[in-house]
Amino acid sequence: MRKLLIGLLTAALLCLSVLLSPAAHADTRWGAITVNPAKMTTNAAYNHKTKAAAVTAALNKCRGGCAVQVTFTSCGAVAYSRSAKVYTGGAAATRTQAEKKARKYSDSRIVESICNS
Repeated sequence: MRKLLIGLLTAALLCLSVLLSPAAHADTRWGAITVNPAKMTTNAAYNHKTKAAAVTAALNKCRGGCAVQVTFTSCGAVAYSRSAKVYTGGAAATRTQAEKKARKYSDSRIVESICNS
């Protein structure tokens, strides 16, 4: 009976420690990349506490005519295809993976690539 009580107490303490620990994603940072197709420019914002803050910061850098191409928590990239005349975005755990995802056309070239630190 004593072993059962100790086991239950240990399990309860373990559950309590998990419940009281900070969330695993409490430090998640957000980034965003915007594109102005008319001017062929990009603007990036990174290390923001919320997705909305990252989007707002990237759009504010643009000063009009931009659209959000990609948002990310690790890395983001934007590529441009001359043949398709289109910007494409990708987000992933690493810069290399984000760039690979952004290259959706054979002639795509990376025009912006950034990671949260």
